[in-house]
Amino acid sequence: MNDSSALILINLGSPKSTEVADVRAYLREFLSDPLVLEMPSPLRWLLVNGIIAPFRSPKSAEAYKKIWNAQTGSPLLNYTRLMAAKLAVELPDLTVHVAMRYSEPSLRAILEQVSSCRRLYIWPLYPQFARSSTETVLVEARRVCRELSYSGEIFECRSFSERPEFIRAVSSGVAREIATFRPDHVLLSYHGLPIRQAGNYREECLATSRAITDELVRQNVWTEDKISTGFQSRLTNRWIQPFSDYFYRTLPSQGIKRLLVACPSFVADCLETLEEVAMRGREQFIEHGGEDLRLVPCLNDSPEWITAAAHIVRDTKSWQRI
Repeated sequence: MNDSSALILINLGSPKSTEVADVRAYLREFLSDPLVLEMPSPLRWLLVNGIIAPFRSPKSAEAYKKIWNAQTGSPLLNYTRLMAAKLAVELPDLTVHVAMRYSEPSLRAILEQVSSCRRLYIWPLYPQFARSSTETVLVEARRVCRELSYSGEIFECRSFSERPEFIRAVSSGVAREIATFRPDHVLLSYHGLPIRQAGNYREECLATSRAITDELVRQNVWTEDKISTGFQSRLTNRWIQPFSDYFYRTLPSQGIKRLLVACPSFVADCLETLEEVAMRGREQFIEHGGEDLRLVPCLNDSPEWITAAAHIVRDTKSWQRI
């Protein structure tokens, strides 16, 4: 075993292409995770393979086509790779790798590649901790390391929802869009979860919103009364609230015609930001009387985020040794 250290940046994943078969395979892998769909295995298998994957994949494939780049493919994977390349320059003492929890590059393949390193730093790129995002990455990483008989040190980053560096980077992006778009209101929209699976996730998201609000007020660029928090991607009314689409429907009747939306539960733009918010969310807002809705780009590979991420990685308090 050599004395090098590896940092693995892990995001959710994307289909290999926008073909229905590839989207179906991706949905099957993603939704077969027991930490994503928490139900008895036989029921989950029937639901995923008999209903969700066959019937949702054509619609999801059409959504992916709207955001897919002909040269770079999946925005989520592309932005994560760009982040890794720039972060590697800031952290020359580490080898920086990208893995996806589902699809490729697989977490297993990357862990096999770095198995000779003495130290592994596992970073799920989800600011707020949830079982269906952060925990499933960590569980899978530990499982693969056991199978590989990995004998080095393993460190995990479980959450960075209130890290000052993260908050400043997000707030900087919001402030830039406020200056150019001149919105009437700002919505901080987070990935939604079923109430029974939420744990402390909602509280972490609200803490992130509180910190971003405080930073924008401190910078003198916005006021607290013009910021709301919502949760998107809901499937039923038994998901955590308030729902982001509630604001799309109701804010125009309150005189709010220009809405700026930031998504602080994502560090890289993806289907949920580019298609769900910037396209469908905008259409819904305008349909209910709004004039325009703009998405604040995720942190992606912005200079502020690369600097912030490097600080987070260097800080020993970010990591929990297992």
